[in-house]
Amino acid sequence: YGFPVLARLKGLRGTALDLFGGSEERRTERQLVADYEVGLVRLMAEYSPARAALALEIARLPDQIRGYGHVKDKAVMVADQQAEGLWSAWAAI
Repeated sequence: YGFPVLARLKGLRGTALDLFGGSEERRTERQLVADYEVGLVRLMAEYSPARAALALEIARLPDQIRGYGHVKDKAVMVADQQAEGLWSAWAAI
């Protein structure tokens, strides 16, 4: 019964009236988006044909972050570890 009401309140996301916007999970999601955007800017600024495959791997990292709660937290940790290795490889090229 409550889900249709929540669906209609979707327009409040990201506003001062967002009931769940201050939760740890929502803050993490916003930070993930911001980090991804920074990464894309870096990929575009430092791109070369030799780095094409690596750029694609880095850009696809968020695709593996799914789920809710502890499942998502674990996926974020795995993606962060992979990102660290991929960015190291990026710097070495």
